[in-house]
Amino acid sequence: MATLIAIVSRWLVRKLVILLAVLAILLLGAWVRMEWIRLSQDKEAIAQKQKILAGLREAQVVLDDEMSPKREEWERLRESKIADAMAEVARLDAEIREKGEQWTKKLADYSDLEKAADAAKISYDEARTRRDQLGKDVGWWQRLGYFLSKENRRKVDQYGKAEAEVLLKEKAYKVARAARDALKEVVENSPVKALQERRQKREADLKVAQDFKSPDETQWKEQRQEKEIADFETLINYEKQRVASDPRQRFVSAIYTHLPTAVWILVGIILAPIIIKAVFYYGLAPIAAKFPPIRIVENCDASMPVADKSDVSISFDVSEGSEVLVHPDYLQSSSQPAVKQTQWLLNRSLPFSSIASGMFFLTRIRPADGLTTRVVVSSQNDAFGEIGVIHLPAGASMVVQPRSLAGVVKRSDGAVRITRHWRISSLHAWLTLQLRFLVFHGPCDLILKGCRGVRAEAPDLDRPRMINQASTIGFSANLDYHNTRCETFISYLRGKEDLFNDLFGGEQGVFVYEEMPAGGRKAGLTGRGLEGVVDAALKIFGI
Repeated sequence: MATLIAIVSRWLVRKLVILLAVLAILLLGAWVRMEWIRLSQDKEAIAQKQKILAGLREAQVVLDDEMSPKREEWERLRESKIADAMAEVARLDAEIREKGEQWTKKLADYSDLEKAADAAKISYDEARTRRDQLGKDVGWWQRLGYFLSKENRRKVDQYGKAEAEVLLKEKAYKVARAARDALKEVVENSPVKALQERRQKREADLKVAQDFKSPDETQWKEQRQEKEIADFETLINYEKQRVASDPRQRFVSAIYTHLPTAVWILVGIILAPIIIKAVFYYGLAPIAAKFPPIRIVENCDASMPVADKSDVSISFDVSEGSEVLVHPDYLQSSSQPAVKQTQWLLNRSLPFSSIASGMFFLTRIRPADGLTTRVVVSSQNDAFGEIGVIHLPAGASMVVQPRSLAGVVKRSDGAVRITRHWRISSLHAWLTLQLRFLVFHGPCDLILKGCRGVRAEAPDLDRPRMINQASTIGFSANLDYHNTRCETFISYLRGKEDLFNDLFGGEQGVFVYEEMPAGGRKAGLTGRGLEGVVDAALKIFGI
């Protein structure tokens, strides 16, 4: 019951996650659509305002063209009035300078008389004030008693002198004022003053001429609608700045701007592998298939390798004089006592190949005290992995990809003999990306690993055997090795088959393959990405 609840719960959670993802995508799409509609409306409104602004400008241009002849007439009339007023002002300035010199002395005399009259007036006022002050102390009884006392006589005498001084200064003031008034009439009637008044009037006329506007010009300026155009321009600029500064609008605009590029990139990503595979399948593969078979080792001893049936685990009885090199991931059990050591590389002369194929840090097991040691080899990580054994007698040789090795049983007094065979000058090798082959020489036992089993077959003399290249583990070096294009393009396009099938012919030899090629690898239209690139590079070096 608990298992059922767990299964149902996981199913519900997965469906809920999918539902939320779909909902999020729909909401994002709806938001983007609404923002795009709003952006489109804003742009349309700006476009309408720009059309109105263009219409106003066109109307203004037409109006300016119609009024151009009249503007020239207004300018001529204005310039004529300005010239006349300026000429009159210049003439008056000259006349004022000429007549001003004649009236300078009269003006100076008038100024002196005016100052003398003012001084006489001040002196007269002061004398009258003193007289009035003395008159307060002299009454009629002092005058009647003039001879009665000395004090009365003194006061009456002082008052009389003050009265006489007042009469004298009054007469002097009247004389100065009369002289000033007589000259004032002459100065006030000066022609310079009249000329200055006329000049001021002409300056006013000059300003009027400079500001002259005919009724037609006034009406034309009113019809130009400059304020409306300026207001429209300000409004359009504001709308543009608002749209440009809105982060949502910028985001949506960026999406729609880069969306076509992204779509083309996506189309390229989808179509590029198809196009490349089509070029390889219909262009390169037929060329490679036309080349004759190759033989890796010519004139070799054609001793037939012996293949045991593969199994999940295989045991080996290692006797004295022999040893087994096995990958730690495939060592299931071993006898005790036995000598166990670490073998750093499968072959010291091939360090790169040993490391790239995973055949490093191997466990070396050899018997102790002359006793036979039993070693059981089995995959510890791959549930579908099986182990197969190829017995190479002395004189036999086999091309093997080191990546398929789980171990080697060999004599303890020497290393595994591996030779390298390059085919750099072969166009066939370049087309199939197989430039180097590694050949293992007997006597030794090759412990091979394969997904769901390792099988060995011997081709017939007149009937070559074909196999998917991804399945091939190795083949006898004396066999005729050839490549043919896989049967269907769809299988190659979907990653179900490699581009080439391996074709083996000849006699006295076997080819070895795994029953489930490249188990667990990615397939499909887009290939295997970086993993495929690495495999292609290892394939070049026969690994």
